[in-house]
Amino acid sequence: MPLFAIHRTLDPKATPHERELIVVRSVGWMDTPYRPTWRRTFAIQNDHRFETWCMYDGRTAEEVALWNRECSVPFDEVRPVEQWRRDSELSAGDGNSFCWAMGRLPEDREPQDFLPLLQEAPGDDGVRLLRLYWDADRRYLYSVIATPGPEATQRFLASAGLPQDDSSDVDQVRPTDFAALYENVGFTPYDGDD
Repeated sequence: MPLFAIHRTLDPKATPHERELIVVRSVGWMDTPYRPTWRRTFAIQNDHRFETWCMYDGRTAEEVALWNRECSVPFDEVRPVEQWRRDSELSAGDGNSFCWAMGRLPEDREPQDFLPLLQEAPGDDGVRLLRLYWDADRRYLYSVIATPGPEATQRFLASAGLPQDDSSDVDQVRPTDFAALYENVGFTPYDGDD
């Protein structure tokens, strides 16, 4: 089934309760015949910015957008993406955090150029590439990186040649983080590491 990235720009002043209600509303609409499957979310959350990129399997972008409108979860757009990932479990590792970097690839580069980085061992500073998401129409490459800090991230992005129009610390949220909520509505959350 195709993978879609749902980009949301939300109120950075939202309380933890208001943020959780976004998940509650989406899980509450799981019984529609065209419901997508939530895989994971990457969230940039600070005092000035609250943005998320939610990864869903769905049949079409139109159905994923319709589902979002019906469950009243705000979103900016739904984009088809391809995904590549490290073979091992997606975890930041001891002392590391996640970083989300994105940018437009020049015409002379393709996302496949970066696939060997997914198999490399962490460097001396512990940085490693965990996932790539590719929006082919826009030529945007999104990278998920395990990193000990911003300086190490910038060195890694520059040496790897990965686009870095924007990079920020990011939290990963998975459906299993809300397992009890899913059980209340009679569904089992996706728990694989796709």
